[in-house]
Amino acid sequence: MKKKSLLFLLSILIFILAMAGCSKPRQNYKDYQEINVEYKNCVRFTELVKKGEEFIVDVEKVLGEISYYTGEKDTQSHTYVRNTIKDYTYELFVLTNYNEYKVSQNKIVVNSLGNFEIIARVIWDKKISQMLWIGMVSCYDPNALEEIHSVDDLKAIKYNGQYILKNDIDLSSEEWEPLSKEKAFEGLLINPDGYTIYNLHSPALSSSKHINFGLFNGLSLAYIDGLKLCNVSLWNINEDFQYYSIGAIAGYSHFSAIKNCSVEGNIAGKNRVGGLVGGASESSFIKNIFIGNLENINPDVTSSYGKGGIVGVVDHAIQPIGSVVQQCYVKTNIKSDTCLGALCGYIEIPEQDCKMIDCHFASIY
Repeated sequence: MKKKSLLFLLSILIFILAMAGCSKPRQNYKDYQEINVEYKNCVRFTELVKKGEEFIVDVEKVLGEISYYTGEKDTQSHTYVRNTIKDYTYELFVLTNYNEYKVSQNKIVVNSLGNFEIIARVIWDKKISQMLWIGMVSCYDPNALEEIHSVDDLKAIKYNGQYILKNDIDLSSEEWEPLSKEKAFEGLLINPDGYTIYNLHSPALSSSKHINFGLFNGLSLAYIDGLKLCNVSLWNINEDFQYYSIGAIAGYSHFSAIKNCSVEGNIAGKNRVGGLVGGASESSFIKNIFIGNLENINPDVTSSYGKGGIVGVVDHAIQPIGSVVQQCYVKTNIKSDTCLGALCGYIEIPEQDCKMIDCHFASIY
């Protein structure tokens, strides 16, 4: 009996091994990693739409030129052979509940409020695919936006709310504490009527222990549109404590969109200093203006510390589609010995982490 059982188990094992030997190899994630795909001239997608309103994602424009190499080298130039991918298909997804959005090719309708990541599954050769985070959409109801009329309204902003500025606001008498200081802002703030926030300034630094500083502490999947900040005065001169990232709108921005905003003022810091944000990763900065002075008050800087009119430092992007600075204007005087730039002070991997498109710069002096 024992012998029969052993023979039965042995026959099953032989069958499994035989099937494995006959099966065709499949492309998997490891195979893709070895192929090494590159996206050139790609641009992150951002859109603000009303809940239930259809919008179109220009996927070809977002992805740009796709190419890959498998490690094969040209015998003459000894460089890797790149193959351009022209024939590909894609599927679009929105990171929300499946029944709350509809996709028809490149047309999307989202039936819920909030900010959502858009993902494209790109497929070529009918067997190799890659999932890409290609941008974000902010969906709102114009009749449900919370209105900001006063300083108290501004200070009451919640990390995930949707807001509209409805009045000029003066912060000259405020010892400012960044909004969403416990958790990065992931909501919506728009200013379609052109109101201005005046006199944002740093508090007594002995009482401020924030890693990041700005109107907001940080942004994460946030959408800011039309914000105007005038007579900004931010500095970090306390020897006992240093802000890691400092910018007028936020200390840091991750996977967020800042569009049609303007900042006028002076910002000084020891580490990451930007006219709009101190540091950023995988974010969009479109049609923004900064006019003012930026100053490095720590001459002993390292390469990861930068001063820039839009962003101080652009960090490495996990995804192939990094940050974009597009149609921005900067008029500034930057006082820094190293790592300074009109738009971005320092970009970790310039070819991948940030695209700069149709921007302009002028010196104050």
